[in-house]
Amino acid sequence: MARWQYSASVMGMHQQRWDIARIRRRHKAYRNLLLLELLMVWLIPFSQRFPLIIDLSAIALELFFLNLVVHLSVLRSGRRLVYALGGCSLLVELLWIVSRHGGAAAAMPVPWIGSLALLRFVLFVLFFGLVMVRLVRSLIREPFVTTSVLMGAAAGYVLIGLLGGVLLNTLYLLHPVAFGGLPSPPDATLTMASLELLTTVGSGALVSSNLAAQAAAFTITLTGQMYVAILIALVLGRFHRRVPH
Repeated sequence: MARWQYSASVMGMHQQRWDIARIRRRHKAYRNLLLLELLMVWLIPFSQRFPLIIDLSAIALELFFLNLVVHLSVLRSGRRLVYALGGCSLLVELLWIVSRHGGAAAAMPVPWIGSLALLRFVLFVLFFGLVMVRLVRSLIREPFVTTSVLMGAAAGYVLIGLLGGVLLNTLYLLHPVAFGGLPSPPDATLTMASLELLTTVGSGALVSSNLAAQAAAFTITLTGQMYVAILIALVLGRFHRRVPH
């Protein structure tokens, strides 16, 4: 009996160590995610000369999230849906790169490019929207609130701005009169405009009198504010439940 109890205690210690190691790897992933997004932001100015940077950055971000879900996520359910949306998004992103930067891009009709851009945006919203929900649920389940967890929360906020850049670029292809005075290609300018809208600074890239531009700006700003409000409410609610009465 004593030997069995000793074995059970040893197994419990190993399990606890494994959990701590997994938590550390997950917290490291939060830090790396924020660093990757900041690197993407700092590379945006260079994308005016090398337009492929933004598209490759999107692929890198998708692959990072898929790896995070596979190895480090605390959520077990819904993984197949994440894999399916991520795989479809990657395939469409590769097709988008070929259509925009390939040799046959000039021969492709504009409506086809517009339809592909709309499909790309829808898949981005579905995939990264699901990833955002899982990220928030993971953050509020963390047993320790550390600097890495705060960096993970900040990474989710920046992700909204990057996704808003995809929204503005899609809107530009479908409704270019909503923007004025943009350089060619406009991808970098519109991505930075989304980050400015996210922080409620505003951007001059959008025509203020255009309803589509107003709707896009409102969507980006409101989503960012809702993310902050929901995350704070969930964290405070969890803390309140832990306080003994």
